[in-house]
Amino acid sequence: MHPEDPISIERTAWNLLGLLYDAPGSPDAWRTFLSALCAEMSAPAVGFLLGIPRSGRPGVLISNGVRASDEWTDRVTRPYTVQPESFRDLPEGGVFVVPPGEAHERFATSAFHQHVLEPAGLRGTGFLAALVGRDDEQAHTFLLLTSREAWRPTERDVALMEHLAPHCVRAAALHDRLLRQDVVSSAVRAALDQLVLGVVLLDFQGNVAYANRSTADMLGVEPGGMDPALRGTDADARTRVLRDWLPGHGGRPDGASVLRHPVDGRPLLAFSAPLAREDRDGESTPRDIVVVFIGDPHLGDADTTDAPGDLADVLGELYRLTPAEARLARALLADRTLEDAATALGVTIGTARTTLKRIFSKTGTHRQSSLIRLLLMGPGQVRPPA
Repeated sequence: MHPEDPISIERTAWNLLGLLYDAPGSPDAWRTFLSALCAEMSAPAVGFLLGIPRSGRPGVLISNGVRASDEWTDRVTRPYTVQPESFRDLPEGGVFVVPPGEAHERFATSAFHQHVLEPAGLRGTGFLAALVGRDDEQAHTFLLLTSREAWRPTERDVALMEHLAPHCVRAAALHDRLLRQDVVSSAVRAALDQLVLGVVLLDFQGNVAYANRSTADMLGVEPGGMDPALRGTDADARTRVLRDWLPGHGGRPDGASVLRHPVDGRPLLAFSAPLAREDRDGESTPRDIVVVFIGDPHLGDADTTDAPGDLADVLGELYRLTPAEARLARALLADRTLEDAATALGVTIGTARTTLKRIFSKTGTHRQSSLIRLLLMGPGQVRPPA
């Protein structure tokens, strides 16, 4: 191929763009793009998407051709707090070549070199790189190609990288945004998993897009989000369970319902509502997502053995209750009378009354009804950690 054939370079770049824009949010798709890009280079190349952790965003370390686990992200990228002078004024989309043996000293002694490049036999072999992310303070994200042999990129190598670099800027920014959103989404899912209340999200087809741990415990289904491989296919097992159990078309309940547990028949409370969003004019419009809340009034009953975790530890930590006090409080929260609670716990009614007085003192309440209301508004809604 002629080294300066612009049509051939543009055709190659165009073929790579489809892979590039599939990459944001998916390390595997980035590896596919990097592999295809490296295959177009003049020497056997290895590619990296390398990003420095910043406030509010994780680092990035995605590679093809060498083993570079994501668990190294912070350790191998955080040392880049001092930028080479040549990076200071390099614009986003800028392409640069580092000849063999001429890497900046700070870069050459970094953990990235020591723990990734050097073990793979890639140290000092030369680089072709594009700056694909920077802020006012520093360059922070690079598309980096190197080789297993001393490599001076050809004019065609550089021209192809220059064609792709502006698109890599956009793809890296999208990846960065998706990483940050994933951090927030993971935190939201973890928070929902701490609720005693079951929470289910149904998509526009009535498929279960998400179910929290309490839903999983109550109905015997898998927690978490939908398997991406199942999207657009037949309903998964969770969706089939919910469709059989919930009233309404396509497994979508209508408002509030009292339903029977599909196995033991105990009553469960279900309430559904469409999630709203604001349009550009600030008006709220229905989303295609419905949230279903599921409550178990018998949570904690002795015959509800698969209910979410014991509240005793939570109550003890929050109100400094002894184990005996926490067990009594939990029994009362399960809608037992003091006499029934004493029998279930194997203590006398006199001991139960004395224990209850200590609970009143520690929680600042004076009546059993006030104690139950306090517990329901606080720790009664939160599961112990998994």
